Amino acid sequence: MLSPAPVAQEFFWDDLLEYIGERRVIPIIGAELLTVPDGAGGEAPLMRVLAQKLAERLRVSADDCTGDDALHQVVCRHLQRGGRREEVYPRIRTLLKELAPAVPPILRDLARIRHFNVFVTTTFDSLLAHALDEERFPGSSTAPGAPRTVSLAYSPNNTTDLPPDARRSDTPTVFHLLGRLSASPDYVITEEDTLEFFTAMQSESKRPNVLLDELKSSHLLLIGNTFPTGSRASSSASRRAAASRSSARNSRSSPTGGRATSRASCSSCKISPTARSSSSRATPPNSCAS
Repeated sequence: MLSPAPVAQEFFWDDLLEYIGERRVIPIIGAELLTVPDGAGGEAPLMRVLAQKLAERLRVSADDCTGDDALHQVVCRHLQRGGRREEVYPRIRTLLKELAPAVPPILRDLARIRHFNVFVTTTFDSLLAHALDEERFPGSSTAPGAPRTVSLAYSPNNTTDLPPDARRSDTPTVFHLLGRLSASPDYVITEEDTLEFFTAMQSESKRPNVLLDELKSSHLLLIGNTFPTGSRASSSASRRAAASRSSARNSRSSPTGGRATSRASCSSCKISPTARSSSSRATPPNSCAS
């Protein structure tokens, strides 16, 4: 008797190719696709290398920071020593410029698939946009007025949305879901930052409606993404809820009568990003592949 598993897998790839051909798939690119040479003939995750370099610059230990949350851990240790959170962002920007990583081949492969015209990335670097410029506009990407990839970035302080005609445009679009590299704190470097961004996206005033509607109506191809385990995610959510309740109590007793600003703390250090209240329900997109 034949096992149904290989048949189901074959159907999956057949269906995926059909959806791609109809331009109904949006790739969501994660940090696992970003690697740099490790000096020994192999490859190392870019974010892990960046975390090690940041630890050296901030003079904190990073010997055991080897997981996918290495950058988060380094920032936590910096804050535990009395460092300021705002000091981290410009240093990451400087370090990434110094590293000047080459575009990974896998990003070039994705850029060559012309049926992908809207890309969502959860990383803050510009490597995906560089790959699209070099593969789709060879020889002209640096010329004045030459066509270039549209690069957009969301942050709670800058609620950029996807243009309504992005799917039909001749120019590819990269949307940085969790912010883009900057000297300002406008991109995600910790788990609490991630929670803050997604909380803001679900509020009526900060919701990127076009983007979320496109994700909801499309098939999503998640590549190179790592998500917190259930225990880590629920722990973060519990801390945020507790902080929100505490802030609400403080606002009621505040003599100024001002609006409460809820603060959440990291489990391993005191990170206190400003939380945005959510007045709408989450609208999770439909995913067809992982």
